[in-house]
Amino acid sequence: MKIKKEYYILSGLVVLLSLYLVFHSTGKINYTLPVIKTIKSSTISHITITNDKQEIRLNKGKLRWRIAPDNYRVDKTLMDSLINNLTSIDLVDMVSRSGSYVAYGLDKDKGIHVVAEDPNGKVLRDFIIGNQTTGGNFTYIKLNKDKNVYTIKGRVRNHFETTAESLMDKKVLSFIPGDIQKISIKKEGRDITFIKEKKDKTFTWKTSKGKKVDTKKITDYLAQLSRLNFTAYSKTIPSSAAVTITLSDDKGLHSLTLSGKTNTGYPGTSSYTEKPFIIDGGTGDLIMKNIDGLEKELSAK
Repeated sequence: MKIKKEYYILSGLVVLLSLYLVFHSTGKINYTLPVIKTIKSSTISHITITNDKQEIRLNKGKLRWRIAPDNYRVDKTLMDSLINNLTSIDLVDMVSRSGSYVAYGLDKDKGIHVVAEDPNGKVLRDFIIGNQTTGGNFTYIKLNKDKNVYTIKGRVRNHFETTAESLMDKKVLSFIPGDIQKISIKKEGRDITFIKEKKDKTFTWKTSKGKKVDTKKITDYLAQLSRLNFTAYSKTIPSSAAVTITLSDDKGLHSLTLSGKTNTGYPGTSSYTEKPFIIDGGTGDLIMKNIDGLEKELSAK
């Protein structure tokens, strides 16, 4: 009888413990997270990012993403980052049902509203991004027509906390330095031409008259031009050219024209950009200085 009594007591404790665990867990997780379907990046054609300062409208063109209304090109790396954070959204946890959003950075003043649409204007994504959680491993998010606050993994806000100017593709030229075969420079009525000559697996640079030049100087100069970025677009067309640089490779010609220095920098145009731009004064000075250095080397030979 004693054994039977102890058995009942033990069984009762097991049942009570099981009920405690069930109700305790239910008290913590008594909801089902919404499932957000993954979408293909190719279906996204329009993205609108709105914060308390501005609305950014991005439209997918035939070859590149563009910033409305001026149709400026978007930096490809930054655009890829935005798209990657839109195709798949996995909610981690629900943190609030109260409808109060200030503490999570989801209110009108701090929240970032993101809407993605397909070519026909159908909304594919519609949510508000809030602050990052303590530690930065998660980000608060609110879905459209859902008052609850959720978290998603990662520092998602960093990708969308941007401006139209920051998203612009400010690259001046697009080429691979090692592919350039010929360099032509026109400066103040003087023409300089450098030609790459290959022999076996090595190469040298020479002038059009056959004079050898310092290969490292040419290599460094091409590297500088390949990394060149402008600071801002210009609303005016540059005046007469102070220098024109033309680079040739198997794909064609890559050209850069700079006017004289102004108080904002060097106005310019290039074969890669579609509108006039401004290169900062220090960078423009270095370009001019390097050209002068190449000229001095030639005159000394």
